[in-house]
Amino acid sequence: MSGLFRDQVIQRQRQRMHGSIVIDTPISWRIVTVVACVMLAAGVAFLCLASVTRTEEVVGQLMPDRGMLQVTVPQRGVVVDLRVRSGQLVAAGDVLAVLSGELTTVKGETQRAVSSLLAQRLASLGIESQRQSSYFEGRQAALRERKHRLAEEIRQIQVEIQLLEQRSGLARENVKRMQALQDQGFAPPALVQERAADALDQGARLAASRRSLAEIQARFEQVIADQRELPVQVLREREQQQRAADELRQQQAEQETRRELLVRAPQAGRVIGLAVRQGQSLAADATLASLVPQGSALQAELDVPSRSVAFVRVGTPVWLRYDAYPHSMFGQHLGTVVRIDVGVAAADGRVSHRVLVRLASQELHVAAGQSYPLMPGLALNASLRLEERRLVEWLLAPLKRWAAPRNAGDFT
Repeated sequence: MSGLFRDQVIQRQRQRMHGSIVIDTPISWRIVTVVACVMLAAGVAFLCLASVTRTEEVVGQLMPDRGMLQVTVPQRGVVVDLRVRSGQLVAAGDVLAVLSGELTTVKGETQRAVSSLLAQRLASLGIESQRQSSYFEGRQAALRERKHRLAEEIRQIQVEIQLLEQRSGLARENVKRMQALQDQGFAPPALVQERAADALDQGARLAASRRSLAEIQARFEQVIADQRELPVQVLREREQQQRAADELRQQQAEQETRRELLVRAPQAGRVIGLAVRQGQSLAADATLASLVPQGSALQAELDVPSRSVAFVRVGTPVWLRYDAYPHSMFGQHLGTVVRIDVGVAAADGRVSHRVLVRLASQELHVAAGQSYPLMPGLALNASLRLEERRLVEWLLAPLKRWAAPRNAGDFT
């Protein structure tokens, strides 16, 4: 094609009289376009980066993490001496209050009179115990002396029996010789009979001595049995006296308890909620004071509804506002969830969900440098941060639910 025309002709055809078409754009339009692009990019970035947090407003109160002890009185009485004040630190066993249960009648103080009577009975029982001890010692000495005498009598009778046995043997030998002489005609029958009577008399005396020996031996065995039985009897009597003395001491202690009772601290801690005054009359099982155990730290106990408890996790941040310290002046205070008790039965039968929150500080600090202590039982409001989602996820949530596969049962 280039061979048909000269180059000058081709260049001439390329030249135009009017030049290139140029559209003139105003500067304001360019500025608006740039601003719109920047705003669009910022909006997309905001939707992608920004997030929204769902919160739950709940109520609760401050409680010690080791619980709170209720110090009660075991019986009715009048507070005659109140030895502690609210906020005081006490050690285990310290006397918190002294109660008196003394009853006064027309005859005077009944409890004091009964205590005096019990003391007299106890003293009388001690004197009786000493007398019985002396009696048993004397009886033991008498038994030893009687045993010694009976042993001497047994020895003497045994010697006597030996002699009587010899004489009885000689008497029988004499009878045999006299019978032999009588058979030979040398001894009269009367002499033989006399020797036989003497032999019978010796036998009777021997038998009587043996009976006496048996009787004395029986008495000797009885003395030995009495000696063996005496310590058992002494022990039995002492046990009975000890039981009687223990019963009297128990009655005396109970009587003294009814008369005057010391209410002591069950463990070391701080006394709060002192609900009585000196001179006040208290019924049995009445609360004297509350005791916060030593080393306890305050924590918030929140009552969370069922619609939100599933989203609460250990470590969830919580913003606390105390009723005693208005948040408009003192602000909000951070806490962290440390335990979740699901399905806790309340006193009224209602089932609640308790969430325990650890406090960032046990005191409130303000800008002026002042600090305000937190107290057990302080009511509060709290904001729980349940879940956090980006704005784009929140906008696209309906589309996700629409696009999500459904079960066959969802269309019936």
